[in-house]
Amino acid sequence: MPVRGDRRPLTRVAAAALGLAMVVTGAAAQDGGLSAELRFSQRLVSSEGDLTGESLLGFGLSSETRNQVFEASLDGTYLTAIDSADDSGVIDPRFALSYGLQSRQTAVSLDLAYAEADVDSVFELDALPGIFVIDSGTRARTRLGLDLAFGQEAPFGGTLALGYSETRYSDTTDPGLLDEETGSVDLTLRFDIDRRISARVFAGYSETDRDGGTDVTRERLGAGADLAVTGTLDAALDLGLTRVTETTGGSDTVDEGLSFALALTEARPNGAYTATLSSDLDESGRRSTLTLGRSIELREASLTARFGLSEGTDGDLRPLYALSYDQALPRSQFGVSLDQAFATDTDGSETLNTRMSVDWAFELTRTSTLGAGLNLRDTEVLGASGDAQRLDLSLTYSHALTEDWSLIGGVTHTIEREDGSADIRSDEVFVGLRTSVGWRP
Repeated sequence: MPVRGDRRPLTRVAAAALGLAMVVTGAAAQDGGLSAELRFSQRLVSSEGDLTGESLLGFGLSSETRNQVFEASLDGTYLTAIDSADDSGVIDPRFALSYGLQSRQTAVSLDLAYAEADVDSVFELDALPGIFVIDSGTRARTRLGLDLAFGQEAPFGGTLALGYSETRYSDTTDPGLLDEETGSVDLTLRFDIDRRISARVFAGYSETDRDGGTDVTRERLGAGADLAVTGTLDAALDLGLTRVTETTGGSDTVDEGLSFALALTEARPNGAYTATLSSDLDESGRRSTLTLGRSIELREASLTARFGLSEGTDGDLRPLYALSYDQALPRSQFGVSLDQAFATDTDGSETLNTRMSVDWAFELTRTSTLGAGLNLRDTEVLGASGDAQRLDLSLTYSHALTEDWSLIGGVTHTIEREDGSADIRSDEVFVGLRTSVGWRP
């Protein structure tokens, strides 16, 4: 059972994540040309009797022309131990770089990202929802991707995607947290038969190496088609073979079989109906899933709902659901989201992961805003122990002092729960200043 050590406050991690998103999107939102943005905030944080100072600094640069886009961002926090056992220094560094080149028929993009965060914090580079683990220590994630598309407006075309990711853990106690590297290549060739039918063949290969764990190789080969059934109904079908090889201590275990995916989309004036049916293999075995969905776009609100059933190797049917709702009111905004996904941890165990969030913001005056939030993360390890949950309740306040500077403050209450351990409760209070400055030549 992991022994929990000191963990960095949630609000600082969330603020750093928000800062990175603001830097990237703020710079990219400009209509072409060169732009830059500098974001800074200074906060005083009290958590469980410890007093720390936090200086969050982010920088973003964007350059866009008719056929080229370049974006770069750097973000981090300098922690000053005022009355705390933590060491002073830079924490939670994040870096992102992307470059895209496009012509009428061809497009090339390169993406690089690096981020460090607490093991049990929300991680920007994770697929949503990701596996949640309660432990001390940090993890560093690096991702590199190269994508090529050709024949975009021709009867014959395709895509080639190369990917690499690396995850490294430090100062952790859970033996199941293993360093790993994954490399992948995916190729798809498209053949447009007529205006209604587009066929394709695809192949994929990925290899995951884990330090002290099970290495996994996955190979895919198949064919598919997109079909415009009617003016409002579209269908997509893929059929192929999947081969999964697990290597432990020099011994290989091979699992191979048929894989398929069917997707139907019926467009409506205010949204769409969707239905999917899929079955595929991974290192946890075969999983088959059926989902039905509906999306609705209203004048000041949007709703997306998806419900389904999923069956794994244990033969048990489990419900799946996803919900997203956003509402804009004259002086406030409200949003709620709920999502579930299956994933495999570094031990090879299958997990059902759930994330739920509720956010509300109310404009008190023209310069003051009050916000409240609820975030729940839950991981259920199927057929084994290790279930973990975390609930965060937050209340924040922001007041614009000038056009560029704002006074910020807030409080967060956190509850963590893990199989075989007592609940852990913690509180955090912060106050500080924040600014964001943009520049264009």
